[in-house]
Amino acid sequence: MKNNISIIPFLKKSISKNIFTLLIGFLFGALIGSLLLLDIFNNDFGCMVIISGSTGAIALCSVNYINTILDNKISWNKNIITRFIFSIILNFIIVFIVFICILMIYRALFFDSVVFSVYKQDILKLGITLLFIMLMYTIGHFALYTYSFHTLSKLKLIEQENRQINLKLETLKSQLTPHFLFNGLNAISSLIDKDKLETEQFIRHLANLYKSILDSSTTDLICLKKELEIVKSYTFLFEARFQNKFSCIINVNDNYLKQKIPPLTLQLLVENALKHNELREDNPLLITISTNHKGVLVKNNINKKRNLEESLHIGMHNIVERYKLLGKKITNINSDEEFIVEIPFLV
Repeated sequence: MKNNISIIPFLKKSISKNIFTLLIGFLFGALIGSLLLLDIFNNDFGCMVIISGSTGAIALCSVNYINTILDNKISWNKNIITRFIFSIILNFIIVFIVFICILMIYRALFFDSVVFSVYKQDILKLGITLLFIMLMYTIGHFALYTYSFHTLSKLKLIEQENRQINLKLETLKSQLTPHFLFNGLNAISSLIDKDKLETEQFIRHLANLYKSILDSSTTDLICLKKELEIVKSYTFLFEARFQNKFSCIINVNDNYLKQKIPPLTLQLLVENALKHNELREDNPLLITISTNHKGVLVKNNINKKRNLEESLHIGMHNIVERYKLLGKKITNINSDEEFIVEIPFLV
């Protein structure tokens, strides 16, 4: 039932378009007939309108069909000159043949004469007129195609920008969750009686982390140096809480600190590693962040949780989608022992 409902608007639109094409073709055909072909019809105006109009309608439908095929075979935006020449030549040949065939059939049926031998001058005028009309038609078709192409390009750009905004919101939602805040406050409560100085540092890093997350939400790209500051604040919270069970080593060449990447990319990768692996003293989770000329490498050993809570897959999916929109690809290597992700630099 749904399929039938969805097909009906399409059929209505298609029928309306075809009726409009037939009507325009009929009017053009009748106009050409009244200007050039009235002698061929022995000044029978009514007969001329019916036959010339019908011929014009058939010719215009044929031209539209040919141009639809050409749109798929020879695109305007790839080879304008070739497409322009092919359109004019094919459109003219089709329209001219349709008109001549109809006229010959008409003369043969009603006057028993060959149209070429009697009305050479009219045929020449018809050919020149049709060539001019097809030239104008092709120019108009190119103008409409160009307008549609640029309009669609703008719509795609707006769609990409909206997707970027949605991905940013997903990133923020994945960070500013009650569960994460609860863990932070729970860690503070466990530290406050043990070490007030460490508790103070923990609160400062937690505040800096939230501030950095909110600040980064207004930018599309962030320099590696600022992204690493976010990572340091984030990893400090877990290192303070889990101590010998987790550590993060940052080994980054200073020459790459000004390189750009999407904000919160590294932080999400660190969070993924913490989320999917057990933290144990006998097998601590070790995350290393390093650089090369291509980008940033984030590596961690694998010690999967036995009872892993259901994941929304926001982190890695978010990173892959953002890079896809920017025309780049994320590389990752997943083995039984370690997980490596390479984040390309962006200019």
